[in-house]
Amino acid sequence: MSASIRESVLPLGVRDYRNLFFANMASFLGDQVVPVALAFAVLQVTGSASALGIVLLSRTVPMALFVLTGGVWADRLPRQLIMVGSDAVRFVSQGIFAALIFANHAPMWAMVVLQAVHGTATAFYRPASSGLLAQVLPRELRQRGVGLMYSMAGLTHVAGPAIAGVLLAVTSPAWALAIDAASFAVSAFLLTRVSPAERGPAKERQSFVRDLAEGWNEVISRSWLRSWILNFALFQFALLAVFWVLGPVVAKTSLGGGTAWAIMSASVGMGSLLGSLVAVRWHPKRPLVAVGGSLLLSPAVLLGLAAPAPVYALAGMSFLFGAVIAFADAIWESVMQNHVPERVLSRVIAYDYLGSTVLRPIGLAVVGSVAATITTQVTLVGASVLYLAVTLAALAMPITWTLSSHAPLQPEEAMASADLVETQPHVGPVSGTSHAAPALGERGR
Repeated sequence: MSASIRESVLPLGVRDYRNLFFANMASFLGDQVVPVALAFAVLQVTGSASALGIVLLSRTVPMALFVLTGGVWADRLPRQLIMVGSDAVRFVSQGIFAALIFANHAPMWAMVVLQAVHGTATAFYRPASSGLLAQVLPRELRQRGVGLMYSMAGLTHVAGPAIAGVLLAVTSPAWALAIDAASFAVSAFLLTRVSPAERGPAKERQSFVRDLAEGWNEVISRSWLRSWILNFALFQFALLAVFWVLGPVVAKTSLGGGTAWAIMSASVGMGSLLGSLVAVRWHPKRPLVAVGGSLLLSPAVLLGLAAPAPVYALAGMSFLFGAVIAFADAIWESVMQNHVPERVLSRVIAYDYLGSTVLRPIGLAVVGSVAATITTQVTLVGASVLYLAVTLAALAMPITWTLSSHAPLQPEEAMASADLVETQPHVGPVSGTSHAAPALGERGR
């Protein structure tokens, strides 16, 4: 194994990160099997597309409603405990769902309730998982750790639907749902083996509302944080929603149909894998400049659809689109972990998740009507211009150019980081020997 590869996978040598990594892999893989299996399970029972839409909505709405609650409790309680509890709830809910499909007796109300429970538990898992990563890795390894997580997620995005397709070809959707339930049991087991660094002296307990307000104050007190969360919200509204709604329309009307759209969708997935791998190896000294500069490339695919460009060109643009998203996501998360105090990290990540996704459902709901009014081509170009303007404005902010990869450690973080490096052995990925984490300096873009 080359030195560059050894350096890239260093986080996997840290025992607690390795357990967290494979716990997330099990959970993510199961979740990528479910969208395909769930669709066919609901259609098998109800035969109704509108029923499927209701079931899917019942899963996504609680995720948005409860993610801030999840962030507060992840900053109050041991984060791996929150995650194990979330896995246990999802194991039970998906297991019951699978059993109902096996029995061919799944009333609509039961499917809605079970998916709502699943979505609520997921809302608690996500802020805790991101916060826990900061506890199990020293700062100099966090960007690599985040990048490896995104690389793994990209692989599951490819492998999950493929596994679901095989299962549906040879058996019933119930087995795919059962596998998803089992993945949460595996994840919970691995998380019980995580022993993160101490989080410093516990502060005096205050009310839930004050904890929520404290997280909000951490967001609005940092100009770079609030500005880029707004940028990501508009990205969801102006680019992602437009791409996923109007992309199939253009494919059907101008590119020969579903095959073209399938090629573009697969290209996005493959690009996301490359983008996350780049984030593992590339450590920009000015991370927000790297995020903004890469995102300036993202409207290319919308402009290609507006033309429309040939399918092979759109496949390349879609690949770039996926790569840019994954790269920017990984760098952004590592910035938050390095610049936000650990005691409020899960709450800030919850606000980031909510702020970055709140406009996407609105975009999905209105983009079709807008395109019908002003034409598809004008909508595609207009969304591109809007997002380019917003990103250029964010790049013009002085803080974007002055924020470095690493912030000074807070006193309690310095203590926890020192404990982590001194007490947490990690196994070298090549030699198998135990050694301390090397001090890796910043790397230019």
